[in-house]
Amino acid sequence: MRAENGESNISTGLFIRLAGGGLAGITVASVTYPLDLVRTRLSAQGVGPNLAISFSVYDTAGFRGIYRGILPEYYKVVPSIGILFMSCEITEALQAVYRRFLYRCFRVSWYIDACR
Repeated sequence: MRAENGESNISTGLFIRLAGGGLAGITVASVTYPLDLVRTRLSAQGVGPNLAISFSVYDTAGFRGIYRGILPEYYKVVPSIGILFMSCEITEALQAVYRRFLYRCFRVSWYIDACR
């Protein structure tokens, strides 16, 4: 992220990555949670794949029953994916600093070109 004066605004970029990762985590958890619920019920009953069980969850508990207990999943996923996105941003910034260091000290242009 670049500020208006041309300087890098790392803290804003990190916050945006953290929030974006959190939103990505919410999206992924919301899509995959019903599948995890069916998988858990199948393994608890000790039966093989059965499509009737997935429909029975919806029939007995409804739409809210499918997503019951998703809040702890959000507590787990949102920080982990947010921190993952943020750490990727930090690593990318450190890699750029390291490339500039190599070029200034050793004039290693072949390394910089190979990493692009």
